Amino acid sequence: MKIKIIILITLCFCIINAFRIASKTFIPIIISTSNATIIKLNSIGVKNNNNLANVIDFAANKYDLSPEFIIALIQTESGFNENTISSKRYKGLMQIPQHVPPDANILIGSRIFREKMKLVDGNVEKALCLYKGYKIGSKDGIRETKKVLRIFQNLKEIT
Repeated sequence: MKIKIIILITLCFCIINAFRIASKTFIPIIISTSNATIIKLNSIGVKNNNNLANVIDFAANKYDLSPEFIIALIQTESGFNENTISSKRYKGLMQIPQHVPPDANILIGSRIFREKMKLVDGNVEKALCLYKGYKIGSKDGIRETKKVLRIFQNLKEIT
């Protein structure tokens, strides 16, 4: 029993130490990505993307989202430009309020989306409207929601 606790505590410290924000490496190195995520990123023109794929896979697993959905959301939010700043001052890949490294941006954006899902009892379309800053059911919100879902569906079809 003591050995299990020591191993668990040691693992926690290893993971915490792997979060190196200063070097822009936010997720533990032990996380690996699937080739599927890399292929899907390549399909929309995102090259040299192993670290990005690792973060997307980690966030997808952590927040119970599909990697394809996160990719579609990033594509519509920033076009994968980590320096994007919106007219409302949202920043980075997933257009979140604070400026953080890209790894953290994806994790925070995924968490924010998951929180929106809870607010609307799991309704993806409503959660997307809220995430994108539109009133639920608004014309612009519906248009943006359809755009994300169309990209998501296209990515799901890639094998």
